[in-house]
Amino acid sequence: MAPEDRYRARVSGVDGLIERCRRLPPLVVDLVLAVVVAVVTVVSVVVADQQDEGVAMTALGWALLAAQLVPLVWRRRAPVIVALTTLGAAAWYGAIELPDPPLMFGPLLATYTLAAYRPRRITVPIF
Repeated sequence: MAPEDRYRARVSGVDGLIERCRRLPPLVVDLVLAVVVAVVTVVSVVVADQQDEGVAMTALGWALLAAQLVPLVWRRRAPVIVALTTLGAAAWYGAIELPDPPLMFGPLLATYTLAAYRPRRITVPIF
């Protein structure tokens, strides 16, 4: 098989995968994305918790993380509510003494979704 044919076969395989993903219901896609973001966030918090000896994760901290991550499942259905919820929980999490991960991915994704799915006249007054 010629190198061009192998390349075409790989590209068509990737195109097929992308097309299958586009046919999934938006709620399923958002659920998978929320799970991925949750796993990355929890791993980074656990690593930060183990490295920082002066600060320990508490039940309130886990609840605030859940408040940042669970609403992401509905990010396209209610982007304003999801953004306000995740940003509020992230602000509260940051205000109390808890292990700080490098990035809070939930609020970042919620902010992106708000900017992508709502007009400026709605998103700009929020920020």
